Amino acid sequence: MEISTERLILRDFIETDYPFYYALETHPHIDNKSSERVMIKLNMTKEGILRQSRKLHNEWVDMLIYSYLDSNLNK
Repeated sequence: MEISTERLILRDFIETDYPFYYALETHPHIDNKSSERVMIKLNMTKEGILRQSRKLHNEWVDMLIYSYLDSNLNK
């Protein structure tokens, strides 16, 4: 399986700047489909939804949870 350029850049960034990294977690807004596509392209795992976890424009909004584990680096 060929590794995408984006995943190679992520792997290089993590290995260079965060050598003791074990898990990376992101929280994109639930309606931000562009960010979600990036997470999917990087082969991150969708863990779930954080309900009403962030206040945006005086309104509590849901956020997604995506993770990337050390074991994902060489896949």
